[in-house]
Amino acid sequence: MRNRRETILIIVALLAAGSLFPVAAQSTLAPALVWQGAINGEESSSLRWPVAVASAAVGEVVVADAGTPRLVVFHLVDDRWVAQATLPLPAPPVGLAAVGGRYLLSLRGETGLLEFEREKWTYRVVPLPAGTVPGALAATPDSGLLVYDDARQLVLRRSGGGAFSNGVPVRGPVRALAAGRGGDFYAAVPHQGVVLHCGSDGGELDCWPVPGVAPSPSWPVGLAVASGGDLLVLDRTGGRVVVLDARGGARGAGARKGWDAGLLRYPAGLALGPDGLLAVADQGNGRVQLFRASGGE
Repeated sequence: MRNRRETILIIVALLAAGSLFPVAAQSTLAPALVWQGAINGEESSSLRWPVAVASAAVGEVVVADAGTPRLVVFHLVDDRWVAQATLPLPAPPVGLAAVGGRYLLSLRGETGLLEFEREKWTYRVVPLPAGTVPGALAATPDSGLLVYDDARQLVLRRSGGGAFSNGVPVRGPVRALAAGRGGDFYAAVPHQGVVLHCGSDGGELDCWPVPGVAPSPSWPVGLAVASGGDLLVLDRTGGRVVVLDARGGARGAGARKGWDAGLLRYPAGLALGPDGLLAVADQGNGRVQLFRASGGE
């Protein structure tokens, strides 16, 4: 009994010290983001459970809301974010990506993948390889798309012309994807608290632990590659964005957990817009928060 009790005390002490999971106090990382505002919606367009966000044009943010399955399109009008369209969805949304001026949206279950045309905001169902259950999505630099297959733990590539290549296996389950510039890609694995850097063939080049906020380990659920090459990682449990350099080292963080303006509570996804504005689906607070880099890039 005594040995068991001592073991428990040692484990608790290690957890508190951050020896079993990569954790970091909020103040140990340099401030990386400056808050710019929030999108809440009004009346019928109010956000309830935003799960993903994307931006294909300056002054436009599109939000996938699972509270009442729908896609809400916001435009910046006279310094206010106004809902321009609210589009009902046939099933709860999962992933969202802006690709070549269009939006691709994955839905739960067997509903599949939808492609939305801007302006008219009509959509078509995108045919998928047999057996695919689409999850996380990410645009590629050549106007293609990465699709994570939840059923088989594969990453599929869709070319700009619409053809799918054979999927490459990635240890998962994966919650978010981001494309590199040379055919490589990044995959967030929340239950391990890591981001995988994979080659075009799916082989792991690196495995980067994402620092959490003590005493909690991280839970990475969103990824975006900045123009300078840094990787932005959204930590759901820590309520913040961690900036990783090209070697996977943490060089900064933005936001923190909370309810007030500029704070995040169980965020679910992020996206960099064409103007460098970072939009974060602040799920626990029912809104989208907007940030910019605090300096440099």
